[in-house]
This record gives sequence, structure tokens and C-alpha cells, in this order.
Amino acid sequence: MELGVFGATIDRHYESPDHVIFYVIKVWHTLSKISWTVDKRYSQFDAFHKDLLKKFPGIPQLPKKTLWKKYSNSFLNNRQQGINEFLQGILSRQDIAESEEIKKFLQLDQFIPKPRFNAPELISKLDTEGKPISLTIFKSLLFVCSKLKGNFQQKSEESSLEEDEKNAINGAVTLMNSRQGYIYNESWKIPFATEVTCMSWNEHLDILSIGTEEGIIFCYRARTDIGCTQYDDYCTLTNHNKNIIGIVVNHTNSTLYSCSEDNKLISVLLNEEINEIAEAEFPGIPVSAVSDFSASKILIATKSNGILIFDVASLTPIFIQNINTNIEIISMNICLNGNFFIGTGNSELNIYQKAEGNNFELQQSIKARTLLSVMIYANSRDEIFGGNSEGVLHIWNFTTGVLSFTWKAHESAILCLNYIENEDVLLSSAENGEIKVWRLPKLTKDPSFYDRGKFKAEVIFQT
Repeated sequence: MELGVFGATIDRHYESPDHVIFYVIKVWHTLSKISWTVDKRYSQFDAFHKDLLKKFPGIPQLPKKTLWKKYSNSFLNNRQQGINEFLQGILSRQDIAESEEIKKFLQLDQFIPKPRFNAPELISKLDTEGKPISLTIFKSLLFVCSKLKGNFQQKSEESSLEEDEKNAINGAVTLMNSRQGYIYNESWKIPFATEVTCMSWNEHLDILSIGTEEGIIFCYRARTDIGCTQYDDYCTLTNHNKNIIGIVVNHTNSTLYSCSEDNKLISVLLNEEINEIAEAEFPGIPVSAVSDFSASKILIATKSNGILIFDVASLTPIFIQNINTNIEIISMNICLNGNFFIGTGNSELNIYQKAEGNNFELQQSIKARTLLSVMIYANSRDEIFGGNSEGVLHIWNFTTGVLSFTWKAHESAILCLNYIENEDVLLSSAENGEIKVWRLPKLTKDPSFYDRGKFKAEVIFQT
């Protein structure tokens, strides 16, 4: 069954010849354009509600029972409305919408035809230490930035606990090398006493930059001409005093841009002296920063102050536009054509497109049916990949908004995704330290099953 592309509502109620009230549930499957009805008594909804409570805490309540057996039209209409609110509430939660209880209650397996899936194939798996929060691919190399749990490196048997705590390892960047297929082996590791928050790799300058929770940025040079087999200290930047959210480097002018929770976007010219610095302040709590250097733009997503766009044609960032989203933003990514999209706190994917005067306007909003923790765009496939806290991965067609595939990729929250363009390979990392490499099919479904060009699924707004 295709998950996440069905809906249901209480269509009406009626009284049977033996004076039993039934509520008619209208169910539809968007992609196959099939709909059907399921008739249920209140007692069946009540039993269903009790079954769900055993597995899913915090679900909506049903209208209360009554001892009266003769019901007025007003009472039945109000009860129908209450049952429908309960139904919509549980369907808005992906964990319940994908459960066996829902499949059985709405008879999904009985009515939805089984398409022939070309499922993603797991081709490699790594078990790493800590939480891999960032993955960067460069040719056969994989850079992994991980948060660790304060692992101690005891200097000697005589060292004190206080001394050991000072030497605790709270973060690391590891270089993995794939000599055969996508089987990765560790080449080297850089440990950090402070917690790492983000990573940036620029292959043109051979610069690896790591941001930390204390606002420090460590830069290293890993020479690509020798396969990054070794690294050297390049510089340490201490221009921020709070958690680093994002780092981007423009190799055309050797400038590093960093965004922090201290509400500053700072640019540093990476020359020998490293003495040219400029900054711009902004409001709100930043959650993500991306660059479009082809248009000399940096975009900062803030939790509740929308999207802030800066012009970086010169060393000093200049604020030029604020896109007010009016909703909480979870994450953001950008396409090669300069369009960008965000994941929101109300489980939507909002896609923004360049408009007149290089401003951005909301083009399309896709109902994701899940709170995404991370997402990326695959230009060569025109697809969006999204992961959530339950370890589930989703694939949407960027142009149509159609949900192409959903699968359980990890047993814990997905932290990072990275797609290798033109190779149909997706990497995912999870909170339990897993990194998995997936081979994606050219098509996730047999095209003869769905007529993909004639409809759009789960799109709730489109210009």
C-alpha cells in the first residue's frame, strides 16, 4: 500500500432497519483515484479508540457515550462532527496513519491495489560513534561530523576526574574513504573538546570548516591532490559567541560566511592575514543557512521570523528581503536554480520561486503528513527527500508534489541526508550512529500503474 496518500471523512449517518445508527466513512486513495465507504457503529469507533490508546498516547478523544438509546437529529449531527474531528486528528499523525490498526479499520489493504514498487536498495551500512549530524561527499570520500557523549580520554591512571572532564571528546570529524563501491573505511579523525554543530567542505580551496556550540570555527586544509589523506590546521575563528548554525564558503573570493545564534552573519576573507571581517545582524533564532553564490545571495531561515535574504556581492552582507512565512520553520534547502523550500512546524513543505526583481514568492505547499527533521533536493531526479524522527524516509516529486515512496530506513531519528548527483545514491544518518547508503531506482514505481502526468497528490496550495 502507498503510505501517506489516502484520506477519510465521516460522510453521513443513517439508521438501520433494526434501529442501529451507523456512521459512513468515505475513504479515498489519491494516486489510484479509488474511493469506497466503510460503515461503523459508535461502539466500533469506541473499541478502535481504545486499541489506539494502547499504542499511541495523546490521541484525540471521541464524543462521550450516552445512556439514551433514542437520539435526536441534532445529537446525531453533533456526534458525527465529533467523530470526524477524532478521525482527522488521528490521520494527521503519520505514526497512526501508517499503523495496522488504521489499515484494518478503514479496510485499506482490501481496496487499494498493490503497485509494483522499485524500492530503494540498501547497499552499505556503517555503525559510527556518536550522532552523525552532517555528511559531505567528495568523490570517493565521506566527511562525517558527529556529536559525541563526552567520551573521556584518560591521560594516566593518576589523572583526576576533573582533568579527564577537561579532556572529554564531545565532537569529531571523520574522513571515510571508499575504495570499493560504497564500503567506507576510516582514514583519519579530528576530535573536539566542545560540541560540534555543523560542517562545511570547499573542494576548490581544500578548506574543511567545523562550527561548534561555543561559537568557535575550526578550519583545516585537506589537500585534494593527495586524496585528503592528511590535514593541517589552517585557522581558528572566534568572531561568534554562541552556537554556529551554518557555514558556507565562496571559493571565487575566498570568503567564509558563518551564521550563529548570536544573531550575526559574519564574513571573513580567508587570506594569509585573515584580518578582513564584516558582519550583519538579524532578528530571530536561526535554524539553517544556505547560499546561492551564482546570485550572490545567502538565505537564513529563522524559527519564527521567516526567511532572511542577504546580498553578498561585497564582503559586507546587506539585508535585502524578509519572507514572512507566519509559521515555525524546521529546516531549509535550496535548488540549483535558486528556488528554495522549507519544512515547517505544521508538517508542510513550502516551495518558493524567484519572482520579478529577484524576490521570492510561495509557489507550492505540499502536505507532508509528518514533521520532517531533515530534507534535501536531488537536482538530477527533481525530487525532495525528507526524513523524520521515527526513522522514516520520504520521496516527493518536486514539480508535481506527488509522494513517490515511503520506507522505514532507520530505527531512530534521521539526522542528515546527502544525495550523490547523477549516481542515484542517497546517504542517511540516524541518531543511533547508523549511516546507510541507498541505491535509488531510476523510477520508484512502475509507470504503467499511475498516470503521473494527470493529477497532483497532497498539494494543498499551488500558484
